Amino acid sequence: MRLAQGLLILTLLSQCSFGPALATAVRPGTTEQLINAYAPRDATCPTVPLVRPATNISTLENQYINARKTKANAALAAWLKKVNAGFSTSILPVLGLTHSGGGYRALLNAAGNMQAMDSRDSNSSIGGLYQAITYQTALSGGAWFLSSLAASNWATVSLLQKTIYDSTIPAGLLFPVEPNVFSIVPNYAQIVADIGAKQAAGSPVTLVDVYGRLLGYNLFNSSDGGVDHTMSGLTSMSNFSSHSVPYPILTSIGTDSNSTCTVSLNATQFEFSPYEFGSWDSGTNAFVQTAYLSSNLTNGMAISKKCTTGLDNLGFITGTSSDFFAGACDSQFVPTGMLNALAAALQSVVVKAAGTGGDELLATYRNPFYGSSHSPLVSHSEDLYLADGGASFQIQPIWPLIQPLRNVSVLIVGDCYGNTSSYYPGNISISYTYAQAQANNLVKMPFIPTSAVFIAQNLTSRTQFFGCDEPDTVTIVWLPLVPYIKTASNVDWYDLQVSEDDIASVITNGNLVATQGNDEEWPLCLACAFMKKTGPILPSGCVACFTKYCYAPTA
Repeated sequence: MRLAQGLLILTLLSQCSFGPALATAVRPGTTEQLINAYAPRDATCPTVPLVRPATNISTLENQYINARKTKANAALAAWLKKVNAGFSTSILPVLGLTHSGGGYRALLNAAGNMQAMDSRDSNSSIGGLYQAITYQTALSGGAWFLSSLAASNWATVSLLQKTIYDSTIPAGLLFPVEPNVFSIVPNYAQIVADIGAKQAAGSPVTLVDVYGRLLGYNLFNSSDGGVDHTMSGLTSMSNFSSHSVPYPILTSIGTDSNSTCTVSLNATQFEFSPYEFGSWDSGTNAFVQTAYLSSNLTNGMAISKKCTTGLDNLGFITGTSSDFFAGACDSQFVPTGMLNALAAALQSVVVKAAGTGGDELLATYRNPFYGSSHSPLVSHSEDLYLADGGASFQIQPIWPLIQPLRNVSVLIVGDCYGNTSSYYPGNISISYTYAQAQANNLVKMPFIPTSAVFIAQNLTSRTQFFGCDEPDTVTIVWLPLVPYIKTASNVDWYDLQVSEDDIASVITNGNLVATQGNDEEWPLCLACAFMKKTGPILPSGCVACFTKYCYAPTA
């Protein structure tokens, strides 16, 4: 019912006129008119180059990681000693945490996974591990969670649930109801004005702009849907500036066209972080400063020495990472009637707000690598067209963390995706990641069996450790979605609303996945997985843990 109502309101709005004044509307909580915060703004270009080749991590990321690692090491050492005093803490691994795609199911299970690891919010046996994480990556539904978390200055999951999720998610994705404010129609009208202001400033707009603004009202604790939240602006958050949280990365997939329905398995993997946007892949092999994303650049230089800011809107980037509209004509994943109706409704708003054709399915960015010799695959294109981070069947954002220059040792991979009838993991996307890593000579990725082997050996029924006996790869702690709470833990990824009771159930199930149902042996086994690559001495109990969890390929 909510979906139908939302589609109706969007369609009616596309037929109404709101006048140009909304481009400078008085936003809630303000007393004066402001230039529309969604529109790009001219800015002075920095003196340092905007674009660099991907020969290393950036100086700013390196500085952040070095400072973060000091705090992460202290937290990990304390947790290890709590688990078993026999662990040596002289050499500690770099830990990464990933959140898969899967709509609200992914958002809520990711929230539960993290809550179990967060010492601020849990007394579980793995409480304190979140404080030991150095990198945190997400895509699609997982990106909904990570963006919401970061925009709230990395608040606890309990606070996010109380102040945002319990209010907005039951209302539905198409209902821009910010917490404790009931102004649905004015918010819809403001979204139309936002899109129009961006287009009037000369920037391309697509249905992802409308979708991203709706996500802002759903995910951010802000009366204006977080219209002024930017990816680069996360650097000003106190928990980020104090290096108290993992370095966040969202992923997306590149394609050659803005009207495609399919994305190739070897499509370019792009990543967004507070400091940079770009790709390690050979066809792009470059990064641009996130704050100046979509500035008009040629060969890394600003045209007329003018730069643009504001186009790294966090809702738009989150919408980019979760842009499943490229599959609007592919019935393999979702009911096409629902998705096509949603795409049509969002397109109608684009037509009204911007006067464009409105048939664009993908997020469009001015190409910062235009004319760049470092980026032969994309250097000829004036625009980049980006889709859902899982569009190439890699539903877990592992790619950024198997880049050798990041030196990650262990990945905790929360997997909420599956295409079986029960929507628990069946078609194992990390198998695709392994195949593509092999093709791109990314030797940090451990061996992963095919989906057929996963199913034949019933590997999806519990956690697996991959890479235990491969000294040069990362160790992957794979946490598949297991139904500890059977009634609600696998809400369909295309569900656009979830009840308050089910929100609580899915988050609780995510806690249980992270603790393996509060298994008393799990903390030791998890610690053994962390330290096998770096610890010179392991407690004797690790032998049984490796026997139970480490995947060993059969001859």
